[in-house]
Amino acid sequence: MARMLQERQDISELFVTRLLSRNIRYEEDLVDQLFNSSEKRLARILLLLAHIGKDAKAEIRVPRINQDDLAQMVGTTRSRVSHFMNKFRDLCFVEYSGSGELTVHSGLLSVVGEGFDERGASRRLLASGGSRLWRAEQYVGAI
Repeated sequence: MARMLQERQDISELFVTRLLSRNIRYEEDLVDQLFNSSEKRLARILLLLAHIGKDAKAEIRVPRINQDDLAQMVGTTRSRVSHFMNKFRDLCFVEYSGSGELTVHSGLLSVVGEGFDERGASRRLLASGGSRLWRAEQYVGAI
């Protein structure tokens, strides 16, 4: 492997890029664990699982995952994860399908504060449950 990295510039650049991106991700995880609440950590993990970033689609389905696994990823208890998931569902940030799949809406970005367009979120919330809009706006404003 060392010889290949020395001989092939393209593979070497790809390898270094991957190492740096993983290192950045580890640093982000550490900062997240140290400074963010468990609610924000859960929102971040759901967004990562759904591959939602700043250039997000409106919604992404996440394969079935249980709350115990989410609790381990977040570093909290399953009951706290359940509480936050119910809160996210009430605010239309996530929804469950009959088969247990989880749909994560890009509005969840507002919880972690990454480049969120409030007008777009308001339109999505109105389309999916307008009566909950005022609760979602209060929640986003409280963070």
